[in-house]
Order: sequence, then C-alpha cells, then structure tokens
Amino acid sequence: MPLLSQTDIAAMILIQRQSLHDTATLKKFKQGSPDDYGYISTGFDDTVGVACGFKSKSVNDTMGNTEISTLTAELRLPIDIEITGLDQILLTHRYGTEITPVLFNVSGTPIIGVTGIIVQLIKVTK
Repeated sequence: MPLLSQTDIAAMILIQRQSLHDTATLKKFKQGSPDDYGYISTGFDDTVGVACGFKSKSVNDTMGNTEISTLTAELRLPIDIEITGLDQILLTHRYGTEITPVLFNVSGTPIIGVTGIIVQLIKVTK
C-alpha cells in the first residue's frame, strides 16, 4: 500500500480543521525566574480563540462508601498547536455559541497524530 502523499495529508489536515466547531483559550504554563528568596513564580500565558473539538465524558470512582463523579473530556486540536501536560484549557464556545467558561487541566501526554492532536482533560474543581 503506498504511503500518503503530502497533498493527501494537507487535505486531511484541512478536513480536520473544518471539523473543529468549538473554541477554547489555551493557557500555556510558564515558570518565572527565582526571586531573592529562591521562590519561583508560575503562571499561564493565554492564547485566545483556539479552534478545538470537545467531547465530554464522565468517570465515577468509588472511595470507601462514597461515589465521586469526575468530569473528564477529550479535546481535538489543530496539528500546529503546542500543548503540554502542564497547560490548561478554558472552554469558551460550543458550536459557535458562547458558554460559561469551564477550566480543565491536561491529563497525561498529548497524542500527536498526522492531522491533529488529542488531549485528555479533567475539569478543575474549586
């Protein structure tokens, strides 16, 4: 079976991008320089308006007699997005409609494919 040509891959990437109907803010983890006391500050740099494909899942876990529900999700991203396990995702729009933003931590290592990236998420609870 012949390998995919660059033209085939470019067409697949375009189709992948066209299927990303949601929008998020990518919060890239950043680490500052140590201060005079050796404390290293951390924070996030925001990239607003990142096209994505959001798929909600939930997991029920039992701890003793208590059942705990955790909102998890899977997110598809364009192939040219740089994301790590230290970053966060703030989901802001579903199918073009603004929603109350929901914050997620990236869970594990992003999976980089030929046409896009898949990231597992866990909702941040306060």
